[in-house]
Amino acid sequence: MFRLNSFRARVISWGALMGVTVLILMLSINLHSIEEQINHQIEARINYTRDAYQAALAMPLAERDDVTLHEMIDIWGKSGDISYLVVMDETGNRRVSVGLADDEPLPAPGKADSVYHVRFDVVSAGKRYGSLQYGLLTDYLTATRERLILYNIITALVGICLSCILLVIFSRHVVKPLINLSNAAELITSGNYDVQLETTGVSELDSLLKHFRAMALTVSSKISMLEWQAQHDALTDAFNRRAFEKRASELLDDPEISDVIMLYIDLDQFKAINDSCGHNAGDILLTRVAHLLESRLSEAFVARIGGDEFGAVMPLNDEMNIQKIAQTIIEDISNISFEWEGQSYRVGASIGVASSSSLGIRSLKELMIAADTACFGAKELGRSRIQVYHPNDDYFRQRREDLRSVAQLDNMLAQNRFALHYQRFSPLAGDRRSHAEILLRVRNPEGGFDIPVSLIHAAERYNLMPRIDHWVIKSACQQIAQWEKEKREIGIECFSINVSGASLSDERFPDFVLDQIHANSVSPKKLCFEITESSAIANLNTALHFIESVRRAGATVALDDFGSDLSSFGYLKRFQADYLKIDGAFISNIDTDSANFATVKAIVTLARAHGLRTVAEFVHNNSILRVIREIGVDYAQGFHCHMPEPLNTLPGRYTSASRTECIAL
Repeated sequence: MFRLNSFRARVISWGALMGVTVLILMLSINLHSIEEQINHQIEARINYTRDAYQAALAMPLAERDDVTLHEMIDIWGKSGDISYLVVMDETGNRRVSVGLADDEPLPAPGKADSVYHVRFDVVSAGKRYGSLQYGLLTDYLTATRERLILYNIITALVGICLSCILLVIFSRHVVKPLINLSNAAELITSGNYDVQLETTGVSELDSLLKHFRAMALTVSSKISMLEWQAQHDALTDAFNRRAFEKRASELLDDPEISDVIMLYIDLDQFKAINDSCGHNAGDILLTRVAHLLESRLSEAFVARIGGDEFGAVMPLNDEMNIQKIAQTIIEDISNISFEWEGQSYRVGASIGVASSSSLGIRSLKELMIAADTACFGAKELGRSRIQVYHPNDDYFRQRREDLRSVAQLDNMLAQNRFALHYQRFSPLAGDRRSHAEILLRVRNPEGGFDIPVSLIHAAERYNLMPRIDHWVIKSACQQIAQWEKEKREIGIECFSINVSGASLSDERFPDFVLDQIHANSVSPKKLCFEITESSAIANLNTALHFIESVRRAGATVALDDFGSDLSSFGYLKRFQADYLKIDGAFISNIDTDSANFATVKAIVTLARAHGLRTVAEFVHNNSILRVIREIGVDYAQGFHCHMPEPLNTLPGRYTSASRTECIAL
């Protein structure tokens, strides 16, 4: 189809314009040449007649032979290109004339209309005898000129027509391949790379078409490779998370599929192999597991969706036994014998299972969260096992509550809903330092304060406790610095701050604590950091580093919940703590349980042997208080001694009466 704005039309238009321009230029040159030739012929004619007439007229004029003059000009006047002739003597008087009346004035020499008026003297042997004027007609030359102009114009028009025809032919043979090339590029843009281009016989165009075909094939190959890479894991060649989510969405969106099953598979003990044998070994093991899953789950869409995590999604049919399939996978993975540098290793797998129909959902996000949560539960409940997601199960209900709490953490920090409370320790014997523990509370919409049990539980589970620890330490240091700036006598010499196991495992945490102490110019002696014995043992090296760092700065350290794990007795000397806070489980019924009484007494004796002070938690009545005082516990802490209060309402003076009130009970 020929379009006016097409490349072919533009080639023809510009070619025709160039042809017309050239032909007009040539026509102008030809016309100019015709004029020059005509003028040259006239000049030649004038020169010829002057020489001939001058030679013929000299003698009759000298002899004044008018009869001869008449005969001569009569003969000349009969010439077709002579309009008149006038012969004059040396004085300028007319002697004879033809074609012009005697009383008619002579025209001035030169061209007038179609006549050239020519006048010249008749001279012979250097003597002038008279002159001759005649009119030379140019009608025949004008007709000749017009014929030549018409011929040139016709020739130019024919040339223009021929040029246009040739341009059309040229555009068809040369521009058409370019149009085909443009159409092929448009097909490639739309994703169709199977283009066929015919050769033209023109070497340059054939070379262009050849390279374009090669480029199209290369692009097609590269795009196929990129599409494959976009959907596959580079290490295992299994499908990746993106492809997994796409396939799962397709299954969930299919109205003919009533139930979609998703398996979330997480390898157990893989990190140990990766850390001990190196990433190369881990990569080989992951590849083997991927191939095993693809062969065992032939009806499912299998993908690697994380570091050591795999997923499988499939429509459920009546013949499937998902529990049996998942158990087979666990057994097959556990039977993989992986050898590296002469050592044999084994891994396990925890599998979470979620069903779209049993959950009543068709959302990819919700189904993946359910399968992931189930897998997390399988790992938490013993590993190398299957856990099916049941939304009404207590375990999963708690997980959902944890996730909601975690989601609220950022809002609580941004809205300044956290608050610090304090609870005093009551010294039970001798002259003891006044001591209080800083506690975290959350402001509720009613204006009161809640104990953030679920938030702390969720933060510990999802490794968010360092954010809370940082806020508590920073806020506590700022409050103490404010009191010192105001020179307030708060009556408490030392504040205890709890440190989570997650923070204790962070090698950067001691630097953060010391930075806050120095930034707020707080005396380290006013701070005591409480760490649980279980977290200290689990993070032994970093715990020792933390204890050494803060004690060197001047702060003290307390081992919290001491006695919950009796293995900690062996580590007591290494920890170099200042206080032991006896686990409340031993204190809450020590007045009625002889075993707990004996345990607490042993802990107190051990603490004294190591030069440590003891704190009894959960003191909620006078009977418990009396027993722990008899055993020799140094401090009592609990609701019986002091109900927690907001830290910023701390009294300006901690009097001796309030200091001994609990002791007198």
